[in-house]
Amino acid sequence: MSAVTSFQQLLKSARIAREMTLRELGEALNRSPSLLSEIETGKRLPPIRKTFLESWSQLLGLNYMEIYKLAHQARELKIDKRIMRLFQHDEELASAFSEVGESMSDEELKTILLDALAKSRIKN
Repeated sequence: MSAVTSFQQLLKSARIAREMTLRELGEALNRSPSLLSEIETGKRLPPIRKTFLESWSQLLGLNYMEIYKLAHQARELKIDKRIMRLFQHDEELASAFSEVGESMSDEELKTILLDALAKSRIKN
């Protein structure tokens, strides 16, 4: 069982055990039921914001640290799969990333990715 599946199953089974609908959980967390559904089904990356995960774990009677670990593992796995899929379809990108990755520190790569993210948010 992958981390993504574990995270999804834990949250869904805990919600159902508490006899909560997605709508009720969404109201309690101030989130839309569709967002929660996408997280439960793996269509959206698990959240990692501490306050959100704490609230979620408290509402469902789950251990925060277990949820936190599973959320991070699930995100990493899903992101790794997306990157691998992208690299498989774009040799030039894979080669460029490999070249850049060898010459830069993790911190420098992180800065570049965060800059790219900021620029994409400005465009949208």
